[in-house]
Amino acid sequence: PTGELTLHLNRAAEVQAAVDDQVFGAFSAGDQTVQVSHPRLRLLGHHTVYLRERDSRGVILTSAEPIALPVLIDPERPALWLDGGQLRTHDLVTTPEQMAFRIGERWVAANLAQSVLDQSPAGTTIVARDEAGNLSEPTHLGVAAQLLPAKPGCKSVDSGLLAALAVALFL
Repeated sequence: PTGELTLHLNRAAEVQAAVDDQVFGAFSAGDQTVQVSHPRLRLLGHHTVYLRERDSRGVILTSAEPIALPVLIDPERPALWLDGGQLRTHDLVTTPEQMAFRIGERWVAANLAQSVLDQSPAGTTIVARDEAGNLSEPTHLGVAAQLLPAKPGCKSVDSGLLAALAVALFL
């Protein structure tokens, strides 16, 4: 993140901006575009940019509270993987409960994703979307490994290894 934000106003105005709980900066030049620059805007997460206006005489308009604009800084895509058939995600800003998932052609909320996944056929494509709209790399539901009875003289193989191999084949 650059720490800069460009705001486009619906009319020309001299405005002053503050980020989160910081002090207001200098007034803008009085056009329809306002540049807000602050080190806090380099930090991932939720921020609030406050704007207040002054009139042509230089008087700050006190008839209204500053306008609060929510800003989300999250340029990174979430990670998505399957762990023993369980859907797992990681994102630097969005919690797993706030994720949305595309399973096949259907978008579902996090609280429904596992049940939809459990009913999906092998090879189904899965994508996670964080609250900023960033999409994960797609992953695919693997084919379940069928364990055959061991033949005399054959060594047994850990079923976890087979499941990992089946998932890896579809990545």
